[in-house]
Amino acid sequence: MLLISNNPSLNLKPFNSSNTGQMLRKRLQEIVHEKKQKEMQEKKQKEMQEKMQKKEIILNNRLYSVFGIVDSLADGIARITNFSDDVIFGEVVLFSGLESLSGVVMGITEKIVSVVLFFNVNRISEGDYVVPTGELVSIPIGKVFFGRVINTLGFAVDDKGTFVLPKLRRPIDSKAAGISSREAVYEPMLTGQLILDAITPIGLGQRELIIGDRQTGKTTCAWDTLINQCKDQYHFFIYSFIGQKNSFVSRLTNKYSEEKWFKRAIFISATCADSAPLQYMAAFSSCTIGEYIGLLASDAVVAYDDLSKQAVCYRQVSLLLRRPPGREAYPADVFYLHSRLLERAAKFHVSKGAGSSTALPVIETQLSDVSAYIPTNVISITDGQMFFNTEGFKKGIRPALDVNLSVSRVGSIAQWPIMRKLSAKLKSSLAQYKEVEVYASFAADLDASTLFTLNRGIKLIELLKQAKNQPLSRDEGVLLLFAGVNGYIDHLPKEDVVPFKYFLLNSVKQSNLFWELNPYKDLVAGPFEKFMDVVMSDWANKKS
Repeated sequence: MLLISNNPSLNLKPFNSSNTGQMLRKRLQEIVHEKKQKEMQEKKQKEMQEKMQKKEIILNNRLYSVFGIVDSLADGIARITNFSDDVIFGEVVLFSGLESLSGVVMGITEKIVSVVLFFNVNRISEGDYVVPTGELVSIPIGKVFFGRVINTLGFAVDDKGTFVLPKLRRPIDSKAAGISSREAVYEPMLTGQLILDAITPIGLGQRELIIGDRQTGKTTCAWDTLINQCKDQYHFFIYSFIGQKNSFVSRLTNKYSEEKWFKRAIFISATCADSAPLQYMAAFSSCTIGEYIGLLASDAVVAYDDLSKQAVCYRQVSLLLRRPPGREAYPADVFYLHSRLLERAAKFHVSKGAGSSTALPVIETQLSDVSAYIPTNVISITDGQMFFNTEGFKKGIRPALDVNLSVSRVGSIAQWPIMRKLSAKLKSSLAQYKEVEVYASFAADLDASTLFTLNRGIKLIELLKQAKNQPLSRDEGVLLLFAGVNGYIDHLPKEDVVPFKYFLLNSVKQSNLFWELNPYKDLVAGPFEKFMDVVMSDWANKKS
């Protein structure tokens, strides 16, 4: 007698013919599917071998003896076989069926070449031919770009119609100028924002970082600098929108498209709707145009808004290329990405035309954390930073510059002598104010010296507030600094400081105070003191 079936530990299930039939059908389907996959793979390999045996192909009415074949295509990365010995890193390649350049070589191994696609091209498929062009990624340069919005490759993306691309082209990623091709930075580059020009002066050829949290006025700072440089300084400006919204770019450029100074600026747009390669290469296209203008004995200012998004796009491309991730998943060469870009900013030697290319990179921080990976990288590369804090912005301080964290390593060398001493007094007054501001709210009784420092600091901050897109000239800035650091506004109520500032600027327009003003010499106080006495008297009469 068998007792196995009565043993519960064996947990035997009764035989079920329906379950067995389902399992057999499922296994049969898997066998058929595997057979089809194997046949398709063999067919693909046979077709690839037949294509690879060809010695020449015709593509776009041209005969090519060197070509590769698309082995796989996924996530904007095409992997090419039969190509490793015929291309170089950074070379542009052309796919069959496409008339325009569509990809760049970003990875080379013994058997596979990885090509990053510029656009989401649906017409590319496995088995297509790929041919080298023998050229690196480049951008055309010409006068037709001024006053226009273009993409990374130089094609128009605004609503003003197309144009014929210039014949002159330059590689977007080239070697920075050497030491012998540079000069020391000493010529002032005015932003038109008084507190920035006084606290963190920028020189032509410098690299000054604009850093801060989201919505703290970084783009406004760069845009006001654009207006001031193109309107009053007659320099050229290249503004690079990286990862911004299409609506934001359109709104900002259309608002000022009819202004005269708009014709001295070039706008390169690689919005969040564009592919990651186009976004991270947009900064290099902007840099190339600015560098070329500098080598033509002119002065160009290039703003990169912003490099945080550029680093994210580069990280995306690197991960898709299966490169090993490092800190915060960024690739190991992300520092080199920014250094080789920003090192191209320079004040060129006389033998190179004595022009300049100034860089204004923008970095977005999270919760004012300047110790994160990308912020610390760019801070170490640049010649100083202008830090915009959220606390000051919420208090209504515009620009919301953090005086303690902001610095220019070029310093007063990049200031006019007429402004140098006034700026030194301003820095001293603001530093003293920041020291006593913290504990002043907790102290019941303050001595006269502390009260004086608090009062002057509060009035100076009110005086330095500046409306959006209203840059000040050099002479207007000198006058306001003279009035602030010499105590002319100390007795005014806080709410009267801003109205008095506009009253002062309107009064000076009706005088000849600036006619004999020499910015290359120290300020002569006599004429300014007489003018301020008259203005203070007129202000008192107006208030009475």
